[in-house]
Amino acid sequence: MRLAATFRGMNNAITGSWFPPEAGYQACFKAEIDGRVKGEGIVVDLGCGSCDVRRHWLRFGDRTNTSVRLVACDLNWERLQRNPNECRVGADACSLPFASESVDVIVAENMMEHVTDPLPILIECGRVLKKGGSFVFATPHKYSYIALLSAMTPLRFHQWVHTFQGNSEGELGDICETRYRFNSASDVRKYGRAANLAIRKLEFFVGAPCYTCSLPPPLHFTFMLLHKGLEKIRFVRERAGITLFGVLERT
Repeated sequence: MRLAATFRGMNNAITGSWFPPEAGYQACFKAEIDGRVKGEGIVVDLGCGSCDVRRHWLRFGDRTNTSVRLVACDLNWERLQRNPNECRVGADACSLPFASESVDVIVAENMMEHVTDPLPILIECGRVLKKGGSFVFATPHKYSYIALLSAMTPLRFHQWVHTFQGNSEGELGDICETRYRFNSASDVRKYGRAANLAIRKLEFFVGAPCYTCSLPPPLHFTFMLLHKGLEKIRFVRERAGITLFGVLERT
């Protein structure tokens, strides 16, 4: 583990220069909320577990607009208790405890790949969103090499990788089974149409390799080259990129 920590330090120093954070999907959350929430508004961080989406604001040297009320929402209360957000609500995504047309934006980061049936969740999001409100999501691309490997390996292997990367034992509760029912462009179009939500944005990101940071630098460098190649070729990026980022709007 000590050697892996040394590798992480070396690899992170190189990775930052190749993949600047402002070029990744994470910056899109802040941009979408800034563009869609005017003045006071309610943003629901859906399926967030122990992770607070506001960490992306801090990454870019900026802070969340204090007039925006950000509500952390997750079904698992144990995970939610570790979320630093002071406003936390335990709820099922299929039955949200918010009045109809009361929410400006719902964000879901790395959540939709875990659901069995996306449609009831999207319908419920459409109910609570105001007219013109948006469901903003980031989720792994179904046909990325990471998702394909994840689908072929058991949950305990994912937990081991999570620990090997230097994450704490307490965070293992955030590792859940993946189902990939909402993880391709065709999936997003199908379920968005069924839930009467209009697609306003659908982009494909690659970004830095995050699962190889604890490996020897030459091996990590090989994956950086792979990711750079995926980024450069749009046709490949759209069909085998790492992350889907999208915005569905209630019209």
